[in-house]
Order: sequence, then C-alpha cells, then structure tokens
Amino acid sequence: MGRKTTTVRLTGWGAETNNSPSILERIFLPLTSLLQGRFTTKSDVWSFGVTLWEVLTLARHQPFESLSDEEVLANISNLASSLSSQLLQSPGYCPKEIRDLMTECWQREERERPSFREIHLFLQRKNLGFDPDKDL
Repeated sequence: MGRKTTTVRLTGWGAETNNSPSILERIFLPLTSLLQGRFTTKSDVWSFGVTLWEVLTLARHQPFESLSDEEVLANISNLASSLSSQLLQSPGYCPKEIRDLMTECWQREERERPSFREIHLFLQRKNLGFDPDKDL
C-alpha cells in the first residue's frame, strides 16, 4: 500500500482567503509572503522559526510585544535591508545550536533557509542520547 502524506501549514491564511494578515500574523511571515503574497514551504520554515521561539519562551511572550504595529512592520522591513537575519532576540535559555537554527529559518533568501527535512534531521541528531530522567 502507498504511504499517505499529510501536509500541515503553519501559515494557512492569505493563500486561501482574501483577508490581510493581522500584525501578529505578519510576524510569522517572511517579506516574500507579506509583499508578494507568495506562500511556499520555505515561508513555512520562517514561521516554524517564530513558532520555535514561542515554544522556547514557554509562550510567555508574544514576538515584539513591546512594539506598536508600526514599529513591528519597521523592524521586519529593516531586517530585509540589513545584513542581520536575527528576527527575534534569543530566549533566555536557548542552546546556541537552536538559536542558530532559528536564525537559519529567518534568512531573507528562501534558498538559504533549511528544508523541513534538514530541520527534522537536525532535531533528531540533537535528541540522540537525550534521557528525560537524567537530563531534566
């Protein structure tokens, strides 16, 4: 029998509706999606990086919670014109490898972002040898 494939989209709005994303939703979108309305697996990788950030902050913070809507948009626009690819500050306790993964997810150029397969393999390698009874 053939294997069933399931697709999960982190950024499902916009592509299926005519509604504009809210400011909070815009944080989860790369500039190609915001400006060109183009949604790809690589834009989902960007969103995954933001979701990972939220998990690591234990969902106690919203991205850019101290900024106004205009400041959020300016911050995202500045990211596009700067050499930095750090969208959000690293959560308090965040291993360097995971911070680097998030930064890779937020690369301006889609081709420079990892694929979900690469992310999956990376996280699998990080999990090797992890024992919750000993490590937590």
